[in-house]
Amino acid sequence: MSDEIALTFGLRVRKTIGAGITNAFQADIETQRLTRDLTGTRKYANTQTIGTSYEAVTVGADLASRGYAFFRNLDPTNFVEIGGEVNSSFAGRIKLIAGDVAILPLSTDGLYARADTGAVELDYLILER
Repeated sequence: MSDEIALTFGLRVRKTIGAGITNAFQADIETQRLTRDLTGTRKYANTQTIGTSYEAVTVGADLASRGYAFFRNLDPTNFVEIGGEVNSSFAGRIKLIAGDVAILPLSTDGLYARADTGAVELDYLILER
């Protein structure tokens, strides 16, 4: 089979600035639908507590390679950063504010996360490529 992964997204922004000024800032990205092949047969789902010191995000040992990933910050207050490790230091690449989600293709590099202020619950699903 092909096109086993379907991604649908869009964006609409309407920002009023000042009294009586309607739509002073607006942006639209029409709904897009992308499909991708999934040659792998496994997935790994987890909810991990991420502390304020960067730590490895657990990835299932059964995944031969990493494909797309879905991340959701379950914390009602604090943000979490997701990224990698560079020269033994954390390099955040994605910032999920409280309740935010992200879907992205993963590289083969190590996957790390670090919470702001207090620990957060990071819910995620990783698909085998």
